[in-house]
Amino acid sequence: AKEGVTLAVTPPKPAGEKTYAGTVAFTVPAAGPYRIAIDGAAWIDVVADGKSLDSTSHKHGPNCSGIHKVVDFGLAAGTYQLQLTNSPAATVTVLVVPPQS
Repeated sequence: AKEGVTLAVTPPKPAGEKTYAGTVAFTVPAAGPYRIAIDGAAWIDVVADGKSLDSTSHKHGPNCSGIHKVVDFGLAAGTYQLQLTNSPAATVTVLVVPPQS
């Protein structure tokens, strides 16, 4: 449930019944395209200066990979808040993938 979680921004989709939310800060050392992958259903926001950033793409993970959703963001160096909302599960595994060379 959302109780006890202070969201960085109001998500565009209202919280459903019996859903969970959470936030975590992460630091980007160098500008580039970053990919956020999660293993469950949830709305993903990357927040900077109190505003949700626009994603550059989003898709489902490969079949049988355990990855449910992949969202890409073009990020500058700095610290961001990752906000997950509307998750039907109390825990979600998150992977932040830096630019690939």
